[in-house]
Amino acid sequence: MSINEHSIHSLTDGSRKDGRYGAVSSTSPTRKNLEEAVDLALDESIKGEYLGSYFKERRDEIKAMILEEYEEARILRIIAGDAKEEGREEGIAEGKAEGLAEAQAEAEAKDLKRFQKLAAAGMDIPTIANLMEVPEETVRKALKKADPQETQ
Repeated sequence: MSINEHSIHSLTDGSRKDGRYGAVSSTSPTRKNLEEAVDLALDESIKGEYLGSYFKERRDEIKAMILEEYEEARILRIIAGDAKEEGREEGIAEGKAEGLAEAQAEAEAKDLKRFQKLAAAGMDIPTIANLMEVPEETVRKALKKADPQETQ
């Protein structure tokens, strides 16, 4: 016997998924509909003599077990969905951080080229810093990093 949201058909139209039981129509069954489907499946199993005496004796236990398993599966789907969303958010954050790092590296490379062109044109570090509106130390570190022999 299998009862799940994919095997559920209408209780009122009498249809059966596999000829063994009926179920409730819904892509997201309510607890009441699910209980009705479980009851119907148990009734059909007892009538069809699928373990009839066992089901009669333990009907409430079986029903509780089926409903508990369904609820557990539903909770696991919710947790999985939350984990997927959390992973997506982390991925977006990592992508943004990588993009920001790349943009900063590109900006630093462009600034270095400008600093080098201005230095090659004969400007000293204080003049370059003033013109580019950056601290002198920024210009000095960039030029030294690009050419360790640079000592302006």
